[in-house]
Amino acid sequence: MKISSASVYAAFGSKESLFERVLARYASGPGRVTDVVGDVDLRGSEAVELLLHGSIAMQLTPLIREGAS
Repeated sequence: MKISSASVYAAFGSKESLFERVLARYASGPGRVTDVVGDVDLRGSEAVELLLHGSIAMQLTPLIREGAS
């Protein structure tokens, strides 16, 4: 994929802005699988089980794996 720097700056303002948007999108989507780790109401084993099941489900979901929205 060839994208000129002018196109990046026109669309996002800067590489930093693009990076921040990518991180925000990841954190609101696939990155949420780790949210269970901070849940103080879960035992450690429950959090790990949910984390693993969430990770497996994420890997098996074609739309997430392929980056489609």
